[in-house]
Amino acid sequence: GSITAETFNGLTSLTTTTLTTDTATLSGNNDTQIASITQAGTGYGLSAASSSTSNGATAVLAESTGTSGATNALWATNASTGGVAVRAESNATTGSSAVGVYGLSQGDAGVGVKGEANSATGNTVGVYGTNASTDGIATLVSVSTFA
Repeated sequence: GSITAETFNGLTSLTTTTLTTDTATLSGNNDTQIASITQAGTGYGLSAASSSTSNGATAVLAESTGTSGATNALWATNASTGGVAVRAESNATTGSSAVGVYGLSQGDAGVGVKGEANSATGNTVGVYGTNASTDGIATLVSVSTFA
């Protein structure tokens, strides 16, 4: 069967797909699902997990497939004065070469990771790094040129 937007009016639990919700907004005009989730409590608005150990396993995949324009696959904002819009942690320890944040650009004028501090006043930093290891480096910049 199919589920329409009208099905979600007043819905509190849908056990056949293990979806439990107090609020759901669905709309769209294509073959994919479009959902809006609002969390007014202290928990997560959306939680996704992948226990797979296969290379490339991903809990959340965001894709923007448009080939022109200034599109975004993922856009995060945070209005809190002490908040973080995007937080990434790699919790693997000894023997790990895991990365918290990784950026890659294939473009001939691309940027893998970019940081900006747009305030005209204050002690601002575009990109900031720290390292607790006595053998580590907080920020490493390497420039390669190809002939």
